[in-house]
Amino acid sequence: MTNFKLYNANHGISAGDALLRQLTKCLQHYFPNALMAHLSADNFAVLAPRKDWEKKLVAIEKEFQTLLDDHSVTSKAGITLYEKLSAKSRQNPRHSFDTAKIAAGSIKQDASRVYAYYTEDMGRQLLDEAYVLRNFETALQ
Repeated sequence: MTNFKLYNANHGISAGDALLRQLTKCLQHYFPNALMAHLSADNFAVLAPRKDWEKKLVAIEKEFQTLLDDHSVTSKAGITLYEKLSAKSRQNPRHSFDTAKIAAGSIKQDASRVYAYYTEDMGRQLLDEAYVLRNFETALQ
């Protein structure tokens, strides 16, 4: 979710917890046979077959917005396709969660998008940004 900390600050932790429970119900409704986990804070993982993901994610966001009186909070989904991961990455499930989070983060400021698929370019961009930040001070000297 975007701006969830702000939602908690404005509405209280108990309201934020209730919102998380409602989001969980939405996920369970649209992905009834999927393996799900609440990873941390406002991060969830859903392992599901690739049937109608996009439609379901858009429907979840619409339903989510009906629960809110604060439209600065939105749901964003990052999708990692297992078959596009390297063999090494497939051995570590945490990598799938990390790449999905990167994909969701890539659209955090884009109000027109509910989901994004992880691409290798996203990973390269993060590495490039980290390199610049690590070497910024050296470049100034």
